[in-house]
Amino acid sequence: MNNGLRDLIAAIDGRAMVTHLVLTSLVSRMALASGKPREYADGMFEGISAILDEYDLRPGSYEQLAQLKMRDYLAEFFAAVARNTGQSPESE
Repeated sequence: MNNGLRDLIAAIDGRAMVTHLVLTSLVSRMALASGKPREYADGMFEGISAILDEYDLRPGSYEQLAQLKMRDYLAEFFAAVARNTGQSPESE
């Protein structure tokens, strides 16, 4: 792999990691501030999932696969928020 491509991949990966960490921290803080972190995270997941569902995508299309992967990511993301706020099912 040439250096330019390696640098591009590293830059994209680095941005994704930083974005994920910043958003996790922000949403965790907002969830805690709401006074009901579990309900907040669940509501955010449901709201974003509803937005994803608004797109009429061809079955089996690249876009539909991306939508499914995004839903998986969001489920993991909001589970992490719940854990970060001490509100995961394991902590109850």
